[in-house]
Amino acid sequence: MYDDLEAVLGEHADPDRADVEVLTKRFREYLAQLVAISGQCHFRHRGEAATAAGRAHIALGDVTPADFGLARSYLRRLALNTLGLLDVLDEDGG
Repeated sequence: MYDDLEAVLGEHADPDRADVEVLTKRFREYLAQLVAISGQCHFRHRGEAATAAGRAHIALGDVTPADFGLARSYLRRLALNTLGLLDVLDEDGG
């Protein structure tokens, strides 16, 4: 997962069309798993967890755009939501 985060959000990230397709599928899976995990955890920062999970649900409900530029933006959004949920889980020891 962390290599994929670097591939999308890293300083030199420049995924091509094929990468975007593969990475979008992976991040949808990562995000769905993290949402499920977050639903089973008890958070000290309940508001942050609910916000992160809500954003993830919205992102997962969206359809991947056909336009390459928009698809890359969507992939970045999925990656940022994944990172956000990881951060909340890590802060609370989940």
